[in-house]
Amino acid sequence: MIPDTKKSQARFVFICPGAGNDSKWVEMACRIPQIEILGEQTQEELEQILSNIDVFVCPSRDDPMPIVVTEAMQHYVPCIVSNQVGQSEFMIGDVGGFVFESEDVEALSRLMEFCIDCSKEIEKRQDEAYKIYCDNFSQDAMERKVREIIDKVLN
Repeated sequence: MIPDTKKSQARFVFICPGAGNDSKWVEMACRIPQIEILGEQTQEELEQILSNIDVFVCPSRDDPMPIVVTEAMQHYVPCIVSNQVGQSEFMIGDVGGFVFESEDVEALSRLMEFCIDCSKEIEKRQDEAYKIYCDNFSQDAMERKVREIIDKVLN
C-alpha cells in the first residue's frame, strides 16, 4: 500500500521463521525489490539487524509481550506495534514509536510512510524507546518489580 516513490526510499527486512511454508506470500513479497525476507536468526544476527534499522514493526494480531519488540527498544529502535502487542501499553501518545489498531492496514501503511518521511521524528523516539526498555524491561526494572511483589506479599 506504500506508494512506489516512498518504497524506493526504504528497505524492508522481514524476519520470518518458517516463511517458506507460505510460498504464495513469499512469492508476492519477492516482487518488491525493497523487501528482503530472512528466516530464523541467531541472537547475534538479530542484534546486528537491530543495530542497523531505523524502525521495528510488529503488526501482531495477538502477542502479549513479544521479546523482539523489547530487544528493539533495548537497541534504541522505535517501534510500530498493533494495539494487541503488550508493549503498546507503554507507548501512550506515540512515545517510543507508534501504535495502530490491529488489522488496520491503512493506518500501518500511513505510519510506515510517516517514518520514511520524518526521520527527525524517528530520531526523537529513539531515546524514548530505550527509556521504555530501561524503566520496564531491563534487569534492574525486573529486580525492582520482583522486590515490590515480595514486599507486598510479606507485608
